[in-house]
Amino acid sequence: PIGVTFTSFAYWDLIRRASLSKNKEIIAIIDIGAEVTNINIFKEGVLQFNREIAIAGEAITRSMTGVLISDQWQMSLNYDEATKIKHEFGIPPEGTTDKTAGGIELAHILEIVRPMLRQLLDEISRSFAYYYDYFHESTVDRVYLTGGGAKMKGIAENLSTGLGAKTELLDPLQGINYDPKLVDPIFLREAASS
Repeated sequence: PIGVTFTSFAYWDLIRRASLSKNKEIIAIIDIGAEVTNINIFKEGVLQFNREIAIAGEAITRSMTGVLISDQWQMSLNYDEATKIKHEFGIPPEGTTDKTAGGIELAHILEIVRPMLRQLLDEISRSFAYYYDYFHESTVDRVYLTGGGAKMKGIAENLSTGLGAKTELLDPLQGINYDPKLVDPIFLREAASS
């Protein structure tokens, strides 16, 4: 390596390189990793706020494991089964009637994941509220998601609805040239968020 930097500064470089920030626009980059979620808020391309919370992809997977009992159903998932369901289905949409190949109703998965998703959303909302109060701002204009957890189906839609801000997946490799003979473009596209 020719240099090492903090993740927040790498995001700042990305915002400048990819021209993501418009005049006076406030952008949040939320990095959902395996163990932590990192929240970065930039105004006009300048980092103003950073917070790390201990709710991330693994917490969602763990919320799906064990014996889960409701008034009307019961199921048991081990870690590997929960991981597979999370990767295949992500956060199921409200009102779904679909099932996994093993016959597990996705509505039940949504029911057991919802409290952890709510905690994640509450912590992000709390961070935004603190930012608004401290910097006398009223809104975040756009939210970008990155990290391995950002690839989870349905996460962007859930956060967009909960935060009231347009939320989309960030391509951290945007604007970076590479030789497709040396790096597989399909692999690069799939691994970009991670």
